[in-house]
Amino acid sequence: MISSDDLLQAGFLRAEWVPSDSRYVAGQLYVLMRLQGSLRVYLPTEGNRIEVFSGDLYSPTFHYIGPRPESVDELLERAAQEPL
Repeated sequence: MISSDDLLQAGFLRAEWVPSDSRYVAGQLYVLMRLQGSLRVYLPTEGNRIEVFSGDLYSPTFHYIGPRPESVDELLERAAQEPL
């Protein structure tokens, strides 16, 4: 199962500050800057779920919500799929 360390090694940056009125406060938020735009990964504090999205924090475009993938490569494949 993908971990925070895996994301950091793949070039994701951990968000040092998240607005308190967003849904992403209780967990860890990571950002990957790409030519196509930023990709965000949210790891909730509880459980083994993950959210992969682009766009802003208040009206995100979800690419994947579900169990954590086994690898960053698998995560990026899911992110490349059509938004939900």
